[in-house]
Amino acid sequence: MRSVTVLFFIIFLSSIKGQTTQLPNYSCSENNASIQFTLSSSSHSAWNPTSSCSLQQCNTSLNGNNNCLSSSTPCFDYRTINNISYCAPGILCSISETCNNITQTCLSNNSVCVINSCCSSQAVCLPFLATQMCNTAILSTICVSAGKDAILNASQFIYSPTQQLYAAGMLNNQFGVYQAYGYGNVTSTSIWTANQSSTPTGASFVAQDDGNLVVYTAGESPIWAIGADNGGASVPYCLKMLDSGNLIWVNNANAIIWQSNSSG
Repeated sequence: MRSVTVLFFIIFLSSIKGQTTQLPNYSCSENNASIQFTLSSSSHSAWNPTSSCSLQQCNTSLNGNNNCLSSSTPCFDYRTINNISYCAPGILCSISETCNNITQTCLSNNSVCVINSCCSSQAVCLPFLATQMCNTAILSTICVSAGKDAILNASQFIYSPTQQLYAAGMLNNQFGVYQAYGYGNVTSTSIWTANQSSTPTGASFVAQDDGNLVVYTAGESPIWAIGADNGGASVPYCLKMLDSGNLIWVNNANAIIWQSNSSG
């Protein structure tokens, strides 16, 4: 028998060339549930002006494989106590279930407890149905062109494309390739790490347009580099996390300049 669940999400007012337009209310079907979108100016799980709370938007769009395409509602980055990321639209706080403060769990197995909601100081439950609506744009490659470097800050990663079993990025101020269990669930188990001279707070990884890969301190002092500076003669360069676990840095001819030589 088809189960029906009705969730009320926030549809934002969109501004185009100085004019404010409203999106219509509508319903759609997704994963054996009925979802109704309604306009609201109330604070919600990702925005509360009273407490100056606002969540960052995920690099996502609403999933192109479902029936909920009419909405331009953005997806927001919700986090669990273990810093696992879930992307979902804003949800009215009035319908949000609170988590168990001790176990950080929800009564329903169809929800996950997130700690950074703007609803209250207490953690709330985010329905998995909401997370399924946002199709995460998972990056497996970052490229740089002339005058445009690419930076990975703390807990930012690129993932192996097929099942996201490996992730390359900054974890605990250390650049490396780490085992993962899908997007947003990167473990501390590394299969390769950069031979940094230190792991200071605020360290970041930079893929540079001169062909070099460098880890810098917050004060912009280099603490690791591959030493491949060629003045940018072969831009664009791309850093690719492969399904094998190998991380490669290639030039515009797709020739490998550097690789981690790592594998699972």
